[in-house]
Amino acid sequence: MNEQETLRKCREIVVAIRDICNKEGRITFEEDWGDNSLTISFHGGHTHAGFPGGSEENLIDSLHDMFVENRGLSIVKNEPAKDKSNDNTQPSV
Repeated sequence: MNEQETLRKCREIVVAIRDICNKEGRITFEEDWGDNSLTISFHGGHTHAGFPGGSEENLIDSLHDMFVENRGLSIVKNEPAKDKSNDNTQPSV
């Protein structure tokens, strides 16, 4: 990827992130498996971008695929913890 292509992709990623924040109010980036990998939370779930040992170019491609092209890993929805206080089932013996 040449420098112009990299800049174009980065600009498109930033615009997409801005749009998500303006629409939903929150997006978070957290550590993943190190190197050029991230865990990203939004849309009530999370997904991953990049991979350990990958280059910055790999991470940019992964973020662009996810935010701009709408492809890549699925978003895993965060389910609320099940309230077991009203669970009337008996444990197996």
